[in-house]
Amino acid sequence: GLAAAYAGDPAGWLALLMYVCSAGAVGLVRVNWGFGWVGGSVAAVLVIGATRRLPVDDIAQIALITLLAGAMTLAFARVARLVDELRRTQRELSRTVVERERLRFAKDLHDLLGHTLSLVVVKAEVVRRLAPTDPGRAAAEAADIERIGRTALTEVREAVTGYREHGFDRELDNARNALSDVGITVTVRATGHPLDVEADDAFRWVLREGVTNVLRHSRASRCDIEISTDARGSVLTVRDDGVGGRPEPGNGLRGLTERLEQAGGTLHVG
Repeated sequence: GLAAAYAGDPAGWLALLMYVCSAGAVGLVRVNWGFGWVGGSVAAVLVIGATRRLPVDDIAQIALITLLAGAMTLAFARVARLVDELRRTQRELSRTVVERERLRFAKDLHDLLGHTLSLVVVKAEVVRRLAPTDPGRAAAEAADIERIGRTALTEVREAVTGYREHGFDRELDNARNALSDVGITVTVRATGHPLDVEADDAFRWVLREGVTNVLRHSRASRCDIEISTDARGSVLTVRDDGVGGRPEPGNGLRGLTERLEQAGGTLHVG
């Protein structure tokens, strides 16, 4: 229809190329092809105008309008594709965030329950040994088991709801109490600056897992806990005099390794 309308007007053919240029730019996927199409359309305007011997001003004006129309069409098409890509990326990021949160919750729940249940088992063994000879002490230990269970319930609720106010200092107090209750002498030494937020969160899980391994496997009589912080970073060392040997790389140690790698740290087990 447009071609028929412009058949009697040589300048009309040049105007028709503006529409051809814009329509083609919309349909092309690759940016390089779009630029080539627009450039070819402008070149066609110049060739046709020169062949028809149209005024130079008319040719230049139509060529400029064709170039601008094609460039604007390419820009709008590019923006539309970018918006579509951003929407896909946003959906992918949403899925990634959900997966990472599920993994974080699984690690936290494992660390929480693994430590607490190990402590309950140790306490229950103490109660079993004391019940025939010292019922009063056994009752006190049983009450301590109840306290530990209630604390574990609170910590699990905090983990589920995302409230993480349980810091390293509190974990250190719990470690002292747990080790002392089973007859292990605890020494704590801290040097340097206070821990930053990231190290505080990572170290409390390291301490929890380390103390759990001491309680489960070491048969130790002494445990030394050292924390040092300087300009190079922070170091936590949990050392005991037990004979448990090198721990097997279970879920707890694997989870700690991943947690420390995310914080830019490393885990050494010996």
